[in-house]
Amino acid sequence: MALAAVLLLVAALSAASHAQEIRITSQQWQGRQIYEFRGYHDVEVFYFRVPDQTVLANWSFTARELTDCEPRNVSIYLKHGSFPVVNPNNATFPNDFRTQDEAGKVKGLSILSDGAKNSLQVEQPLPGDWFLIAFLTFENTRIEQKGIAKYCSTSFTTNLDVTWTNETILLIPEVQNYQDIQIHQSIEQDQQIYYKFFVPVETHWATINIKNCENNCPIQVYWRARALPLIDEAEGLNCTGNISICSTGFLPLEGEWHYLTIAAEANTTYSLKIIYHTCAQEYPVTKYFLTNDLDTGKVCSSVSEVSRFRMLFRGSKQHFEKAEAEVCWDRVGLFRRSMSASFAYEFDLLPDENGTSPLKLEVATGQPTILSFYVNPKQDIGGNMWLDVGMDPKMKTTGYNVTFVVCFSHLERFKPSFNHPKCDPDDFYLLEINATKRYARAVIPYPEPGTWNVVIQPFCHENKSKITCPNETLPFFFSIISSACVYGSCGPLGRCSISRTAGYSLSTCICSAGYKGWGCTDASEAVPYSELLLSTLLLTLSNLLFIPSIVLAIYRKYYTEALVYVSIMFFSTVKKTFIAPVIFIYLFIPLHHILHLKKSEKALERAIRSL
Repeated sequence: MALAAVLLLVAALSAASHAQEIRITSQQWQGRQIYEFRGYHDVEVFYFRVPDQTVLANWSFTARELTDCEPRNVSIYLKHGSFPVVNPNNATFPNDFRTQDEAGKVKGLSILSDGAKNSLQVEQPLPGDWFLIAFLTFENTRIEQKGIAKYCSTSFTTNLDVTWTNETILLIPEVQNYQDIQIHQSIEQDQQIYYKFFVPVETHWATINIKNCENNCPIQVYWRARALPLIDEAEGLNCTGNISICSTGFLPLEGEWHYLTIAAEANTTYSLKIIYHTCAQEYPVTKYFLTNDLDTGKVCSSVSEVSRFRMLFRGSKQHFEKAEAEVCWDRVGLFRRSMSASFAYEFDLLPDENGTSPLKLEVATGQPTILSFYVNPKQDIGGNMWLDVGMDPKMKTTGYNVTFVVCFSHLERFKPSFNHPKCDPDDFYLLEINATKRYARAVIPYPEPGTWNVVIQPFCHENKSKITCPNETLPFFFSIISSACVYGSCGPLGRCSISRTAGYSLSTCICSAGYKGWGCTDASEAVPYSELLLSTLLLTLSNLLFIPSIVLAIYRKYYTEALVYVSIMFFSTVKKTFIAPVIFIYLFIPLHHILHLKKSEKALERAIRSL
């Protein structure tokens, strides 16, 4: 049954009597060599961890040439949670790729390797893992002989300074739900007060209540999940003029800390209460009391004799509130199946008694259905995750059409809409399927760790007008899979590689023959097939010039010399073939080896040794 729980607001101030900001240097990387960017395998990864309640994070960078070379361009990208998805050569992403660069999650900077100090600041950053990549801009496309051309080496140093606040009022949630407890606060002009509270799982809605506000209530309230609110960007509520009550609701992130900032334009006092609404089952019987010991000396300094007294709070059914029915969406459990390959895992419906998962999911037509799954930090973020959704091809409707709107997002939840916008454009990936498009896919490169939500809502409509669906449920197909590179491969002329840098593994495609891009699928600069074939034939068939020497050596009975010429011709041909594009390597490798080439780089080495 749905219920609403009130947070017990306890003012847990830090030991300091006044607001205090502490500046510390958390991490530093020294003297890492960086390389020119030809593909993501050329980037250098730097890992940082930002503490909770950070007000300002400042990354500083210095790049310098270790040899007598001119300063070169250095590109730097920074992202929270996972590796930054970048496209420095403006290559086309593979089909169905979705990135979150538009939402400002990837921050970039370009500097010169001239030894100057540069910096990048992030206000109120998200706590936890931050990944920075650095590389040199690829400029020289000429092929030069090693040892003749000038050798340049670039060293890159970076460090992180953070400023964090140690004064935050902790709002502690209470298990029982029958109390109405508020915190009374005084605030001065131009002062900001920070609060934080934890939102449990199954919490679908939260409400902020400001009451008993004096002096025309000259305060603004800002809130944000996981980090202190950035006033210019966070959701806000202006309470000015709301003398009786100032209230608003929001959709919180389940299982995450949330932060409030209250700023005042003048001196005032107010009462603050947070209410969260959950769809968890109600406790059948209240079997306990809430007790609170008060120290009268702390409450009223004029009391001469300090004593303590205890208050007992009895549960009362009259304070019980139910969450709105539309808030409590249908939740479907998923289980994870991990494979032996790197970054290979999938999520599926819970298996039945026979150990097999259902092929389709019956989703309700009256309200959204939510699928949630968890991506592990570090070990799960180096691949590409994709979501496939589809309609039953045998599903037939008479007189109306059906459209499934799917909102796919990290942490956030959003109720799909039949009208625009169907999903929030900044934080959600929209997938839409109907009678004319029964299949859709979204590919997420280097997915962020944490909970991902798939919210599904079917809509029945006739002549572009929404109607009530005659069926209570409709069949829906989905698959959630992760693999290295792009579906485990890298286009027609590329190979999938697992790169390891700074202790972290990530999958990347190594392209050849002019192909480029995340999956070696951008053929805008690719060498034509006929030209590749001609160059390979000229490179290998030139070794046929050894034949006259071999014939002459045999004719004159120089068998040792003839064997040497044959060996040189054979191994030179094989070597030149293997530096050609992958497609021509297949001409020289048995079929059973070709089947293994797609699985790993070691298979290629075994095939070469078996020749």
